[in-house]
Amino acid sequence: MNEIKVISVNILSSIRKIYWFVFRPKTRGAKCIVEHDGKILLVKLSYAHKGWTIPGGGVDRGETYEEAVRREVLEEVGIKLNGLKKIDEYLSTKYYKRDTVQVFYAKTNSSKVKLDGVEIDDYLWFDPKDSLPNPHSIRLPGLIEKFKSFKNYSNII
Repeated sequence: MNEIKVISVNILSSIRKIYWFVFRPKTRGAKCIVEHDGKILLVKLSYAHKGWTIPGGGVDRGETYEEAVRREVLEEVGIKLNGLKKIDEYLSTKYYKRDTVQVFYAKTNSSKVKLDGVEIDDYLWFDPKDSLPNPHSIRLPGLIEKFKSFKNYSNII
C-alpha cells in the first residue's frame, strides 16, 4: 500500500511542476531545524530531489507558517513541536513558482521518529560538525550554517 502512495506522490509531484511552469503561482512553505542533544534531524525525501533535507512542507490556505511547520513535522516524522523560533526566510523560484519559505528552530526531548512512509524514505540525527550526507538539497548547507549562527548567538544571550 505504501508503494502505491509513493508512486502517487511522485506522479502528483510531476503534475504540480507542470502547473507551476504554466501559472507561476505564489506559494508558502515552512521548514524546521529540529534539534535533539546537539544533533539535527535530517529526512530523505521520496520525491523531488530525493535527497537529505530538514522536515517541512507547504502552508495551506488560512494556515500560519507556525501551524504549517507543526503539522508537517508531525505528519512526516511524528514529532510534536513546541517553542518554535523563526531563524530564516528565503524566496525559492525552483520549479517556476515563487515560494516564500520560513525556517524555524525547535528542540525535542526525544530522538524517537515515526516516518510517514510516503514522503519520507529515511531519517538520521546529524551532527552539524560532520560532512553532510549525499545527495542533499541545495539549501541544506546554508540552513546548517544558519543553525550554527543561531546556536552561537543563543548561547551568548
